[in-house]
Amino acid sequence: MKNIKNKLELVRREGICKLLIKTYEEDEEELKNKIEQVSGSYPRDLKVLYKLNKGQLISIVKKSNISQEKIDETFDQYRYGLKPEEEIKENEIIEYSFTYLKRYPYIDEEECPNAIYELEECFVWVSTTNNFIAIKNSPNKIVQILQQIFGEIYETELNNIKLNNKLVEEIFGNDRRKATAINIAPDNKKAEKNE
Repeated sequence: MKNIKNKLELVRREGICKLLIKTYEEDEEELKNKIEQVSGSYPRDLKVLYKLNKGQLISIVKKSNISQEKIDETFDQYRYGLKPEEEIKENEIIEYSFTYLKRYPYIDEEECPNAIYELEECFVWVSTTNNFIAIKNSPNKIVQILQQIFGEIYETELNNIKLNNKLVEEIFGNDRRKATAINIAPDNKKAEKNE
């Protein structure tokens, strides 16, 4: 059982929910009963499954007769919260979209360790014709993993470039940049747009 908990801790909540729904597709009432055992209230439908925290979902899995093979498949598909979702080709640029869960551990009111998760998205843009890879909206740990993966795929070393104002000005110039700000004066209820 500990191996199951350890594996499922690394799986996105969405993956655990899909595992449970597929397992109980022939007997939704049984799944609703297990949700009630864990949450304390009987659900009207299975959408409530997606509102449970990961600890509650893992408790339901432990109470269920799910094979180690199915758990391993779920782990392989949804582990670490990093799963490519789409590929869009546009003007020789390929965009990969990834979602992952950011974990916030805390101690609940009963002094038990628990965690909440926030779904985060990041993007990777690849252009082999222009020789660049851009990684957007990712924490450093994810950037390092993606750099390693794409570096191996394209057999190259990837370097970080942080765009600051001076570099942007040097590349694009002042005349090609446009900034917009909205000013709201404390004594005036109207907003003014400055360009």
